[in-house]
Amino acid sequence: MTLAGLSEREKRMAIICVIVIVLCVGYLFLFRPTIEKWLVLGDSIKEAHANLVRMETALSLSERIDEEYKEHARQIARKGTDEEELSALLQEIDALTRPLNLDIRTVAPRPIDDRQFYKKYAVRVELDATIINLARFLHALEGSPKLLKMETLKISAIDDTGLLRSSLLISRVAASAGEKEDAEEKS
Repeated sequence: MTLAGLSEREKRMAIICVIVIVLCVGYLFLFRPTIEKWLVLGDSIKEAHANLVRMETALSLSERIDEEYKEHARQIARKGTDEEELSALLQEIDALTRPLNLDIRTVAPRPIDDRQFYKKYAVRVELDATIINLARFLHALEGSPKLLKMETLKISAIDDTGLLRSSLLISRVAASAGEKEDAEEKS
């Protein structure tokens, strides 16, 4: 069948059909894959940008984290012998109790807990105080720059005096000698 034997209307219809078929084939095999690749590339650029923002944030935080690590390493580093460390712990507890007008009954150092990377110094303290002064002492203990920790607390009332008798186990952790050298090398 040739175009010469077709009427004018049939020729137009045939040309329109060929154009539509060429456009469909061009869309399916050329234009559509290009658009899909372009959209995928746009999505990967968005993901890469999001990753870049996350990494920049992590990098900016890493400096602050390193500074905080060095500060904590300095705070927990041993500064002397076991006796000096225990004495420093007792001095810190005394400094925290003195302004609060607490009546210290007993102070008993506990055995030093020597672990692989740190030593734990502990002191059992028994004191009498009003509930307000006891709460202030516990708050001061929590915010201590020496990173003191209250491990146990037992409270009992003293008859009709308005005072509380408290027994606390207060501890401080100090890095062992090897850990201290590692912290100094990183500084």
